[in-house]
Amino acid sequence: MKILRPAVPWKALPAVLLTFFVGCGPQRPSNSEIGTAVGTNLKNYFPTWWTGLSGVVDFRLTDVQLTSVTVTRWGVFNKDEKYWPILVRVVGRATVSPLFPEDAGKIATPIRQFDQVTEFRLRRDDYGRWVADQTQ
Repeated sequence: MKILRPAVPWKALPAVLLTFFVGCGPQRPSNSEIGTAVGTNLKNYFPTWWTGLSGVVDFRLTDVQLTSVTVTRWGVFNKDEKYWPILVRVVGRATVSPLFPEDAGKIATPIRQFDQVTEFRLRRDDYGRWVADQTQ
């Protein structure tokens, strides 16, 4: 009589199951998709305190340019709300101008550099595009 052996040894079963379930999770966005989603969010909702001028003078942003967007840490996918939490380092510059002419002397440099680490939630919109929502 021939002894039947399982195709996968029992000792290796936990590793096989872990690989299977990790591989079947939702796909992470690529670096270019993250850069596009974060850039779109910041062009619409730029945190003015990144310029260092909040509370000093009333100003408006005339241009925001991102030099780099780097993911520093990935969180665990939230299955209930369907988003990836990520920490992102954002480096770039913003051009500011005063709202009132009498405040022109209060802004020494109209181009303000920024280098910030902030948290975003990456999710897909109704059309399948990646969208970044800033949480801080």
